[in-house]
Amino acid sequence: MKIFISLAAVIAMCAGVVVLKASGMGPFAAGLPVSLRAPTGLEQQFPAGGRLVPRGQWISRTSVRLSALAPAHETTDRLQVDVARNGAGFATDPQFTSAPTQKGDGLTVWLSHLKDGSYRWRARLYNGNAISRWVGYSPYTAFGVQTTSPAAPRVTSATDPLQSKIYRSPTVALTWTQPGWGISGYWYSFHPATSSLTAAPKVMTRQTSVTLHHVATGTFAFSVRARNRAGAWGPAGTYTVRTDTTPPTISNLSFSTFNFNPTFTPLVTTFNVDRAATVRIGFYGSAGHNVRMVVLHTTRPNQLVRYVWHGNNNSGQRVATGTYSMYVRATDALGNTSLRGYSGLSILDKRIVVSLSQQRLWAYDGNHLFITSLVTTGNKALPTPTGVFTILAKFHPFTFVSPAPKGAWDWYPNSPVSYAMLFQQRGYYIHDAPWRSVFGPGTNSQTGTPGQNYTGSHGCVNTPFNVAQALYYWAPDGTPVQVVN
Repeated sequence: MKIFISLAAVIAMCAGVVVLKASGMGPFAAGLPVSLRAPTGLEQQFPAGGRLVPRGQWISRTSVRLSALAPAHETTDRLQVDVARNGAGFATDPQFTSAPTQKGDGLTVWLSHLKDGSYRWRARLYNGNAISRWVGYSPYTAFGVQTTSPAAPRVTSATDPLQSKIYRSPTVALTWTQPGWGISGYWYSFHPATSSLTAAPKVMTRQTSVTLHHVATGTFAFSVRARNRAGAWGPAGTYTVRTDTTPPTISNLSFSTFNFNPTFTPLVTTFNVDRAATVRIGFYGSAGHNVRMVVLHTTRPNQLVRYVWHGNNNSGQRVATGTYSMYVRATDALGNTSLRGYSGLSILDKRIVVSLSQQRLWAYDGNHLFITSLVTTGNKALPTPTGVFTILAKFHPFTFVSPAPKGAWDWYPNSPVSYAMLFQQRGYYIHDAPWRSVFGPGTNSQTGTPGQNYTGSHGCVNTPFNVAQALYYWAPDGTPVQVVN
């Protein structure tokens, strides 16, 4: 075996033991043979209590006790120790020497006033006449010292850069920088700003950023704390996040009718929006193409929006008859949006015309005459109202019940009919009249008790059975009814 110490090695045989002469190893070692057996049982401990410091552990104290065992022999040994900061070499001379001990007793060296950093150390035995080889924690970190708690991290956000501003994205990206050194990990919490932190911190990440998803509407506090290698936690760095991911609410959507003839009546739609928003109302044909788009604005919570559509397109021209859909989109200032829609809106070209002077009815689909018939309307005491109305509801069968008390001149017994179409809210209908055998001019000329052949109706439009039946199935709700003199 060849062992090189400095420039040469002197090998001698003594009682069968290889003795190495040490050269240039300090005043305690100069010229001494390397003949002692190396120390064993090397340990590093906390001064108080003697608790072991595992290899590579960081501590927050500035004192460490280093100990070893001397092999059992007849001479008195001392423990010599070299300590070096990581990145620096060991000293030429041993830095610490213990008090002597005999026959396998423990040897101890105290280190104190250590500065922050990581350390390695080595040990050997010395008895004044010989030394042992070095052993110990020389190739790697033995322990570290970190006496200063971490500072509070500095938090920023790329998605929510201003803490005073409200953002609508449910995804929040947070990044922090950490002053100082020696950080082993971070704990963080994302909680409502009104609540306090109670949970004990634990390492949750070693990264310096986190992305949070599905953040609800509210004001939140993001808190992050750093833990150093010695286990000390620093104060929290905080960041306020304000989000509003709740879309506007569109409620109470209603329509004046679902079928209409724009020549006579428009479509009136109303709804409420729960906040200030830009409202877009669009009408679409059966193929999905937009025919009409309008933009309105609400300025206060739960504002009622009313829009009247006259069946015109974006160029002001009347759209074709057919089925349409309407969609309402409300978008608030943050970009949160909601959509409500209704399909099955029909534009008609149908109409029913009733002439009081001619006691006749005509039903048209555009310019095509669907049906015409003699009718009977109200007498002079209970006239049929004139104007433009729409069919509001249809019933089959139906029984009329007199609103007048029995004994009144206009009272009538319960009167069942087959087909009845309400066209005016006060109770005016187009219906068949099984009690009547005559229709047309003169049938409403007398002012006696209504319901007889020549005393007219109570204001309704009486038609023959087959006409009432045909109209019932031909005219949907919303069909205009023109009553003219």
